[in-house]
Amino acid sequence: MKAKLEVTNQEVQVGDVEVISEGPFSITGTTGHPARGEVEIIHSSEETLLYYTNYEGTNGPDLYIYLAKDLEARDYVDLGPQRGNKGNIVYNIPRGVDLREYKYILTWCKAFGVLFDYAEIK
Repeated sequence: MKAKLEVTNQEVQVGDVEVISEGPFSITGTTGHPARGEVEIIHSSEETLLYYTNYEGTNGPDLYIYLAKDLEARDYVDLGPQRGNKGNIVYNIPRGVDLREYKYILTWCKAFGVLFDYAEIK
């Protein structure tokens, strides 16, 4: 089956097979950085996506999205710069990443080493 995600005026094709979703997981802000929304991990035979829905986060400098093993970002996969702090947002998870190794999705400020918000992958 062909599955589509509607993402802020764009369609994301996720393959010709059954789509498996993990989540949704709730986003939690940190002190001084309120945030809310949900995030899901969407798997297909062609790609794995991190899909934020109804996200509202705090603006900040040098923000990146990480898959991390802890909340201190000591061991992580960098998914790239934050693409916005409101709405529905999609990030590609690189092939070969073993998601069982990562417990958190972080919005991390590289410039100051500060956690802005996170979701725990359960």
